[in-house]
Amino acid sequence: MPQAATALLAVVLIYAGTTIPDTDQWLPLLGHRSIVTHSLLIPGLILLRWPMVGGMLAGGFAIHLAADLLSRKWVGYALVKLPLAGSLGATGSQLFLAANVLLGLWLYHRAAAMSGAARAAWATFGAAALLYFLVNERWWLLAVPALVLALLLARWRR
Repeated sequence: MPQAATALLAVVLIYAGTTIPDTDQWLPLLGHRSIVTHSLLIPGLILLRWPMVGGMLAGGFAIHLAADLLSRKWVGYALVKLPLAGSLGATGSQLFLAANVLLGLWLYHRAAAMSGAARAAWATFGAAALLYFLVNERWWLLAVPALVLALLLARWRR
């Protein structure tokens, strides 16, 4: 796939992946930070049919879930919820989100390789992570390592 097409596909799917998790706020049975939307369940289902699409979507989820790991207090709204069954608790929520972030990055890595334009995919990921942290989280210092990591991975994939 050409680099421009890869970058465009990555932008669309990363954006979708950063926004889909919070759709749980509109669904009364789920509640905020539902395990259904704050995991790689949705990208995983898409991955079964369209591996590159699901992998790039997982990259967007990884960005969103990494930001969720920055919660200052791990109570109430910050905890990952199980529909109709409570929450995972503070430690469980942190471990669950961290595991999903790492898996999301690995799936994105695979999708970037499938695209044939890994550099473009990782540069897009780095820019998207930087923008997400700057605009949504205002944690601009944490965006710098994300950008550096994306650039290093792009260089490594040569």
